[in-house]
Amino acid sequence: MFGYAAPHVELGANMARMGPRRLLTTVVVLGGGAFLLGAGLLRLETQALVAAPA
Repeated sequence: MFGYAAPHVELGANMARMGPRRLLTTVVVLGGGAFLLGAGLLRLETQALVAAPA
């Protein structure tokens, strides 16, 4: 409506226009970032448990 697309619709169109290599790179970067964030949070949790056992 009025030439405006919802952000998620626009993102989908942009990802479809990307080449397969760029799409793969994006997926790998996002996945790697999520993995590192999860590993960091897990390490913080385990350190907190060791420092103050229940």
